[in-house]
Formats: sequence, C-alpha cells, structure tokens
Amino acid sequence: MEKRNQSLYVAQLVASILVVIIHSGTIISKPIAHFILKSMICRLAVPFFLINNAFFFRLNMHEKGYQKSWLFKILCKYSAIFVLYVPFGLQLIYQTFNIQWHWLPFVLVISYVYSGSFYHLW
Repeated sequence: MEKRNQSLYVAQLVASILVVIIHSGTIISKPIAHFILKSMICRLAVPFFLINNAFFFRLNMHEKGYQKSWLFKILCKYSAIFVLYVPFGLQLIYQTFNIQWHWLPFVLVISYVYSGSFYHLW
C-alpha cells in the first residue's frame, strides 16, 4: 500500500465512525452541539465515501478487466443483501399494500432495481 493512500484509508475509518454516530441516539446533551455534530459534521461521511470510492475506482480503472470485476463484485454484494432482506421487504409490502401472490415476481424485480428489498438500504 502506498503511503499517500494510507491517509485515505484512515479517513474512511473516521467516516465509518461518523456513520455509526449518525445512526445512534443522542451523543451530546446540548441540542445545538448535537445538531452540529450529527446534522452537519457526520453527514459529510456518505459524500466522502462516494468521492473516495470514485477516486480509487478511477485510479485502478485502466487495469485490464478491473471495471467488469468491480461491477461484478458490487452486483454480488447488492444481490446478497437483497436476498437477505427479502423476507422483511415482503412483510413490509404485504402490510402496506394489498398485493396478490401472482404479482410477487414483478414486485421483486421492481424492488431489486428501484428500492432494494427493504427501505433502509437506500
């Protein structure tokens, strides 16, 4: 690993901690400090991940077969998480909408492409 990229990996670690803070309860008892921490500072983590991953993708995209292997890995991970959350997604769909069983394949395809199998994946 090159030394210049190590700081980006450390920044990813910090950003992942910020994501955990976003999803946790109240960290600071003072409302203004809590707002500044969670709604201003911690919310920078997701855009940072997008930019950081784009940087690494661009850095390696000229290697032969990298783009296809990257896309394959992303689709495999997304599909595995989709399948893992299908029971919860179906439960949410049946509680929210009155859908009959023959629409299930269509609903799963739309869910895979549009929203994920459970709403929190987006």
